Amino acid sequence: MTPRLANQRRRMVAARGADKREKLWRAMRILRTFTIGELAAVTELASVKSVSAFCSELRRAGYLTVQRGNHHQHECARYRLIRDTGPLVPWSINHGNAIYDPNEDKEYAL
Repeated sequence: MTPRLANQRRRMVAARGADKREKLWRAMRILRTFTIGELAAVTELASVKSVSAFCSELRRAGYLTVQRGNHHQHECARYRLIRDTGPLVPWSINHGNAIYDPNEDKEYAL
């Protein structure tokens, strides 16, 4: 694939759902430590499932760590942002097999 086509593809992929991911990424950078529910609440996104899926991708790519909550005390898992590369949101590419970070212009395999 030529660099021009690759850049065009990245822009098309980024355009789908970019607004939601941008809100989530901004909130993660501000909060630093959060639960899925907290993140969904502050970004005013109704779908906890989509928030969880995005956090899962970022965790697998090394952007987030997760600390499991105590199941017996009904605690939720807490996520912590450990790789804040900049203001542009990383997005999924290659059919969900990698994350592209426009801040660093790098791909991270999942």
